[in-house]
Amino acid sequence: MELFEKVARTAAAPASDRSGYQAIVSILKRMLRYPNGQETVESMLAEWREKYKNRPAMQDELRKLRLES
Repeated sequence: MELFEKVARTAAAPASDRSGYQAIVSILKRMLRYPNGQETVESMLAEWREKYKNRPAMQDELRKLRLES
């Protein structure tokens, strides 16, 4: 799980196009399958919504990620 988190965080900073953002969402979807994955993904999303608020395509792709409440 930590490996997925590290890869997603590393990929988020330089990502600059929709395909890069889609790859990140794919990683996050895989993370949801693991124990505590939901909490980790929610935490990362909250952080990225603030940190990358000037990346509308990224925010659009992140909204496509369906989290179960």
